[in-house]
Amino acid sequence: MRIVCLGDSNTKGLDPRSFIYEEYEYPWPRLLEKRLNQTVINEGEHGQCVYSMKEEYEYLDSILRADDMIVLMLGTNDLLKDRNLSLIEQRLDQLVNYLQAYSCLLICPVDVKGKSLVEVYQSVSKKYQIPFLNANMWNIQISYDEVHFTQEGHESIAKELAQYLKTVFMNL
Repeated sequence: MRIVCLGDSNTKGLDPRSFIYEEYEYPWPRLLEKRLNQTVINEGEHGQCVYSMKEEYEYLDSILRADDMIVLMLGTNDLLKDRNLSLIEQRLDQLVNYLQAYSCLLICPVDVKGKSLVEVYQSVSKKYQIPFLNANMWNIQISYDEVHFTQEGHESIAKELAQYLKTVFMNL
């Protein structure tokens, strides 16, 4: 089994100190791979939104395997673009529905500039009866731009997620 992490620049590992989209050497998916000794695929994309994921379905079909576990953390850019929460929930619902054939874990991204997706993620998680974690509970350090994780933030999310996965999926 592989773990495939779908997300935005916080999954990809953008280092906000760089002006040319440089990435941290150790974003949280890479750190998770080391902690679990498991193959973890980082499919984070700079600027990715829940809203635009429907355009990625064909690509996802080409990379996903039947036994993959999907870890999904999206929505930060939707909040930054002031998208309506009901529209974000509708698109997240469509994406999770599309991914039903896989084992999925939803991670609500950290709040951005006072905006939260916790209720959206809780609702979709409940509808599809899949696990939901709230990254706001993990004390993730955010950089000066108030959006992106610091390297310490990446380490925090990898630690917390690895602990959860080891507890819930004992074979990892």
